[in-house]
Amino acid sequence: MFKYGLKLRPVGISTVPQGFTIIKESTEDFRHGVISYKSKLSNEDINNFELIDLSDEHFKMTTERISAKLAKYASKYLESKHSAHFRNTVIINLDGSYSNKIDSSRIEELIEAVREELKSKVKAK
Repeated sequence: MFKYGLKLRPVGISTVPQGFTIIKESTEDFRHGVISYKSKLSNEDINNFELIDLSDEHFKMTTERISAKLAKYASKYLESKHSAHFRNTVIINLDGSYSNKIDSSRIEELIEAVREELKSKVKAK
């Protein structure tokens, strides 16, 4: 099952792609609930319906995408004494389409995952 969070609107006619199953009516992070599908939705559907992909695969791809953007200055980010700057840089890179966003309860986990990914890139050089 592929899970998606609803932040902006509840399930209704034309508010989500057809074929869903409601998993949770409401959560702390998704006030309109969580729905699932038997197959993965396209980025176009995720963006058009403003859904948040909750899969670990999406989280990993987001980690890799952000660390690739920051790779050029990886050693500088890792040496910095200003962890708030690194944190903000990671968060800024989440902006854009809904297919780029993650569950907000996993932000700190994402920041650490990007940091670890950058460490491995620096070691590989």
